[in-house]
Amino acid sequence: MNPASGRCTLNVSSQGVHGLRDVPGRQILKIPPDKLRVVTNDVGGGFGTKSVMYREYPLVIEAAKRLGRPVCWLADRTSTSWATRRGATI
Repeated sequence: MNPASGRCTLNVSSQGVHGLRDVPGRQILKIPPDKLRVVTNDVGGGFGTKSVMYREYPLVIEAAKRLGRPVCWLADRTSTSWATRRGATI
């Protein structure tokens, strides 16, 4: 989050950047689309788990906004398996 410009960049491992910009930005945090940039690299296959917005995304944005500095949220393979919608079937 850049406090001077009010712009924020969210780096995610996802397969849908426009939805991730609109849902946490516009619908949850009331951030205009031009103030939230969502970046994703080549993520490969996600089997459906990389096409949804997780609650951690807006929380990380809000934390960066309040702290005035970058915030990083990391999950390991086990916690991701349990936390994603696929984890419910395990």
